Amino acid sequence: MNQSSYRRLCLALALTVLTLCACNGVSKQQKKQPQQLKGHDEEDKIPKQLEDIEASIENIIKKLKGPSSTETGRKDTMEENPGDAKDINERQQNGSGEQNPEEEQKEKANDEQEDKENEEDKEQDNQKENQQSGVQEQDSFEKDIEETKDPWLEIDKTINKLHYQWNGYIPLAMDKNANHNLIDGFGVALNSLTNTIISKNETNTLLAASYLYSFVPDLYALYRTQSSPEIKRIKYYTRNAMLNAMTANWVQADTDVKSLESTWEIYKNFISEKKQEQLQQLDYSILEFRKVVNEKNQPLCDIKGRVAMSNIQAFEESSEEEDPTDE
Repeated sequence: MNQSSYRRLCLALALTVLTLCACNGVSKQQKKQPQQLKGHDEEDKIPKQLEDIEASIENIIKKLKGPSSTETGRKDTMEENPGDAKDINERQQNGSGEQNPEEEQKEKANDEQEDKENEEDKEQDNQKENQQSGVQEQDSFEKDIEETKDPWLEIDKTINKLHYQWNGYIPLAMDKNANHNLIDGFGVALNSLTNTIISKNETNTLLAASYLYSFVPDLYALYRTQSSPEIKRIKYYTRNAMLNAMTANWVQADTDVKSLESTWEIYKNFISEKKQEQLQQLDYSILEFRKVVNEKNQPLCDIKGRVAMSNIQAFEESSEEEDPTDE
């Protein structure tokens, strides 16, 4: 082999080695990417500090009987009418419900014995009731005191706690590159709410608490969540429209409803087919709320607004279990 051929062979071998090294580097980089993405997903869990902040704001609104996020439930028919359930069970056990003479006679004797025992138990119960009446009266008295308790005492505790909660959460928000305007805006709104609480004006406190809540959706937007933070923005616009309707500030109420409708129109386009029935229920409640705001009907604004708030809360809770944008 001459010298020229030898040089060409060495050059070809060198190029081959460089190519293999480059491919190996790309392969290793590709293997690392899923782990990095997985780690990023784990960092995007909502911190408890932020959830506590939201809960404290809701608690202040609730203490003043404002439109807060509350869970609603419906009792099962069987629970409301246990007697009906008993009758159904008896009919199922007896088939057509008819009994033969022997069974009827036996059941009659059992009923007589049961009545006698019940009479004896009744006398014993009367004695116990007399003994417990003093305790019950004391419990009732304590309950009345609790119900008439000044709500501002609880609100003072909550607002003080909220300052500590916010202070503890700020470093976490900074780690997520939160906008300085967002952090400063929340701080200013928190101070404003505190000063309003000191004046003990219910209407102004509700409006100030609602304004503070307006920053919550943007704080949640810092994280990847199962439910879009826009549902919280929809909640804010609904509540703010209700409060402004309550004060007859119809211009601002109308502005809030327009923002509510535009946000809802965009958000509902990304909701999965599985939630269409729930979507229609919320959609209709927002439509009805819009009508009564247009009519400037304060009592109906409160009723229709609370219906919409209840539907929003139910929708948000169901969305936490399943991503609403998941087709």
